[in-house]
Amino acid sequence: MRSGLLNERLTVHRLVSTTDATGAKKVSLAKRGEYWCRVLHQQHDRNTADVDRVVYNPDIRFELRASVPIADSDIIEYDGKRYVIVKIEKNRNIDTQTLHCNRYEQ
Repeated sequence: MRSGLLNERLTVHRLVSTTDATGAKKVSLAKRGEYWCRVLHQQHDRNTADVDRVVYNPDIRFELRASVPIADSDIIEYDGKRYVIVKIEKNRNIDTQTLHCNRYEQ
């Protein structure tokens, strides 16, 4: 893979469960690292009647190097928004992985 295609920066967070002094469980996000990626924007099926309509699509895909340690439960932060990983697709022939993500609403 040509590294020039990885021109965007994302942050990977992982959900961490801790217990406080009273025994209550608290879930928080712990930063795992920042990595270079390529954003693969979704194509919309639009016709000429939809020219003035804003289409909102909460789905997004990121392409990363295969060596980036990532898990299905990780949260991706990109451009001030958070996304949860739906599927990780390994592309072994070009040494990348594609993350299929949905918008993370908390």
